[in-house]
Amino acid sequence: MKKYLFFAFITLILFLAACNESDTPTVEETEGNRSSAEKQAEWKEEQDSEQEPQEIEDGFWEFETNVGKFYMLGMYLNDEINEETGMYEVDFDGFRVDLAIALVDIDVNEEYQYMYDEQESIRAIQITTDVENTNDFDVSYNGNIIVITSDGEQLNSDSGILSENPVVQKYYGKVKETGAFTIVMEEDESVPESIELIMDGPYKVEDGAVDPINGAMGEEQRLEFEFISKEGLEE
Repeated sequence: MKKYLFFAFITLILFLAACNESDTPTVEETEGNRSSAEKQAEWKEEQDSEQEPQEIEDGFWEFETNVGKFYMLGMYLNDEINEETGMYEVDFDGFRVDLAIALVDIDVNEEYQYMYDEQESIRAIQITTDVENTNDFDVSYNGNIIVITSDGEQLNSDSGILSENPVVQKYYGKVKETGAFTIVMEEDESVPESIELIMDGPYKVEDGAVDPINGAMGEEQRLEFEFISKEGLEE
């Protein structure tokens, strides 16, 4: 697998592993208590000057947040992934949404299990987004993503462990935002070979209001991705 795709996966892990980190008490750092995010960041820095990634240690693809313990299984990719960022880029007339998509297992901590019918463990599609409004005007975007899997499931991003954005959000001028959606799958053993993402476009805001007819920016996007396991990413 090309090195940039492997590093895209590492970047996704680092982002997720850092979630809620600010709530963690400060302790004296030792090799034993260093977080997985710190170890992964150090490994990535060492690899930047290498021709090929070095051997991956056991536990590298696992990390914890306040939500629970995450186990990374692989990524969903296609031929149009940006070689510099490792993300898929969607441009809605100057409103950009970059995506990185992974398949994960999560052992959910007890205090969060109420959100998922008291399930102790779940399998989910994890979508990390970098959003940027390059326009001078304000934009309204609901951020909803529909996922259709090759196994016949239809899933929505309107709820999830890390999805805390409001249903409709305004982006005031030239701003950027990073977010993540955890989309729980119905079958906890499912490994879809491919997925299709359906994304609605944003709307231009004028005088504090949205024109649903004339204010649309771009068209609905339907994007297809193929699954590559973490073992495939290491090759």
